[in-house]
Amino acid sequence: MLKVNFFLLFVLFSLGVTISPANAGRSPECAPVAVNLHACASVLRSGSLNGKPPPECCTGLDHIQALAQRNGLRRTCLCVRDCLALHIGLPRVSMSEISPDLEADISTELQAACGVNLGFSLDVNAPCPTAGK
Repeated sequence: MLKVNFFLLFVLFSLGVTISPANAGRSPECAPVAVNLHACASVLRSGSLNGKPPPECCTGLDHIQALAQRNGLRRTCLCVRDCLALHIGLPRVSMSEISPDLEADISTELQAACGVNLGFSLDVNAPCPTAGK
């Protein structure tokens, strides 16, 4: 009986770790975000938009916008931010390392070029909205 209780406790703890905000990029609910964000990886890694973004990138951002409307801005933003770090490889830096005079905000530029407004930045270091699911 005691072994069963430890097993149940382990399973419940594992589920809690899987869906916590700290592991959002690894959560199964974040898989659609990762798939749709992948098409924008080269633009986001380069930090600049030379011409038009790839059509697949804009389609992916459209899907992420729909996910944000369905799942909530905060939840989707946490997935995006963690996917940027985990799957695309953008570094997390402390706010003191970020220059206040950054030239072009690739997130704003990319969203504008694709005609979407996610309601949050495509920046691994930007805070997510506090409102929403």
